[in-house]
Amino acid sequence: MDMAEPKKSFLYDILLPKVELIYSVLSILGGLLLWYHKRGGNMLCIVGLMGLAIVYYLKAFEPPKTVDEINFPQQYFDSMGNTFPVNKNQSFFLDSLAPKVMYISSACVLVGIMFKLMFWNGSETMLLAGVPLLTFFVLAWALNQRVNRRAVIIAVLGGIMLFVSSETLMRQLYRDDPQLVETIVYQIHYPHDRAALEAYAKRMRQYRHNH
Repeated sequence: MDMAEPKKSFLYDILLPKVELIYSVLSILGGLLLWYHKRGGNMLCIVGLMGLAIVYYLKAFEPPKTVDEINFPQQYFDSMGNTFPVNKNQSFFLDSLAPKVMYISSACVLVGIMFKLMFWNGSETMLLAGVPLLTFFVLAWALNQRVNRRAVIIAVLGGIMLFVSSETLMRQLYRDDPQLVETIVYQIHYPHDRAALEAYAKRMRQYRHNH
């Protein structure tokens, strides 16, 4: 008797994996352009990371996998590289709650990373909310011999961004313009100084024009 495979969804099994790949490439390309001070890096990072966040948020609402035969193998790999159990004895914590929380917290961490790279307010809050929660459920899955590769990568990147200060990140990203760095650092330390804000905006426009 042929083993029945899990029923596939066009949105979750076909469309979203392809969209995820596109936004992953945009995020990596944007990060490289941003690091090497090339035009378009900021925009590609924003589009790529925001697109990935939307993909993972949608994945949180994926219906449970179903099969027609009870003799289907105990595990299978879906199109996004995640390991899923397929059996009759499903755990609410591991099979229902954990995937939803991991995908939603992954989306939160990706937005936090984007805000951190753009030096926008709120990045620390999103990373603090997402990274510990994501790490907890990744470890819970790992202890039960389950793997979500994307969640592991996002948790590591989010942890790095959480512990790297904005000033350190800024000095690396704008290492070719020390004057701009000092202007930004001063504005961060004195956010209510209107003159500092105007100096920062002017210097940043010059920097983007030259790059």
